[in-house]
Amino acid sequence: MGSNGSKSDLGATLPAEPIPAGRRGSLKRVPFAGRIVEAVTVRMDLDPWLSLRALAAYSNLSRRTLQDLVNDLQDPIPSYRVGGKLLIRRSEFDAWMARRRNRKARALALLAAADAQALLTAAPLK
Repeated sequence: MGSNGSKSDLGATLPAEPIPAGRRGSLKRVPFAGRIVEAVTVRMDLDPWLSLRALAAYSNLSRRTLQDLVNDLQDPIPSYRVGGKLLIRRSEFDAWMARRRNRKARALALLAAADAQALLTAAPLK
């Protein structure tokens, strides 16, 4: 029998402990089968809500620029107001940025194709 009363320590696992709120990760020493094992626990929110300040740090854009983009009439950044605070989901911001990048690249490609077509159909110089 093992030290914890089970038949064998081979199938034993580390005890799962919840991570306290507000902590992103921790390093703990956990007794395991009579030995000290260092366990690293990492917690990461997969799709966090970002304030305008946090989004500015994430995107390297100023808060004023982001505020203008949220209020843009044609293609605003998807955002939510909660108690007067502006919140933006990181995944929605990333998708919004990808749409804008693709739209500009597509417009440039169409412009280049139109210029090339105009050059091909133009009368030769004499």
